[in-house]
Amino acid sequence: MPLHHDKVFQMRASEEWLAMLDNWRRSQPSIPSRAEAIRQLVAIALAAEAPPAKPPE
Repeated sequence: MPLHHDKVFQMRASEEWLAMLDNWRRSQPSIPSRAEAIRQLVAIALAAEAPPAKPPE
């Protein structure tokens, strides 16, 4: 569901890349749209690479 402050983002992808994305989508409990699948995958990757939080001083 788009929000009023969402920004449009476009990208190009090869057929092979889209096939991999679609295969991942089909492995999910409810098949997300391509856009939602990309959002989920980016969120997973960013969380995995996030540095540990600094303890409060």
